[in-house]
Amino acid sequence: MATALDLLLQHQSLWRGRERGRTRQAAESSGHAVLDEILPGGGWPLGALSEILLPHPGFGELSLLLPVLARLTQAGRPVVFVNPPHSPQVPALVQGGVVPERVLLVRGNQGRDAHWAVEQALRSARRATVLSWTAPATATPSASVDERTLRRWQLAAEEGQALAFVFRPLSVERETSPAALRLRLGTAARRPEGQAEGGRSRLLHSPPARIRLALLKARGLPCSSATPLELELP
Repeated sequence: MATALDLLLQHQSLWRGRERGRTRQAAESSGHAVLDEILPGGGWPLGALSEILLPHPGFGELSLLLPVLARLTQAGRPVVFVNPPHSPQVPALVQGGVVPERVLLVRGNQGRDAHWAVEQALRSARRATVLSWTAPATATPSASVDERTLRRWQLAAEEGQALAFVFRPLSVERETSPAALRLRLGTAARRPEGQAEGGRSRLLHSPPARIRLALLKARGLPCSSATPLELELP
């Protein structure tokens, strides 16, 4: 007869100290093969909060997520944008494969209302993908996202088995966070000569064509020696 410990050890989300590399955590492919190689589970963690630190809103976060947003909306899954800094460009989303009818835009006062909207969307039984942009560092304390709020979002994502992304400034990198995954985006090397700057569809603001991505934290994976990646954005 299996003991409680035996049942616990069989749970797929449990990470064992002797295991190296990826965990068996459920995940959705990011659509970037080189990124999937370093993410536990081979993609964005499902039922968990992913925190992405940016130099400024509209740096390229939506372009980074475009492949998974396209795949999930095509499968009938909803995507919820909470207080994006700029209005998403529908033609660019459609060009990237996103089904606009599956995208919900929520705008409200930064603070409790927005935090409540994120939590409710994550707890939904529809397995939504929720993207939330936090208030700037100069915002009032009531509008800022603290560790307690992030923990509530992490628990809500677990309950709803949702994909949760929160975009925050680089200035919070040294703060503790309950997020299962933390990434930092930065400027990549200069684009190859001959690659035009103009003519690209804008998703939120004016994202760079290439970004430098560093893995700061991943549940079940040591990140101290992680090498930053350079990604070509859609």
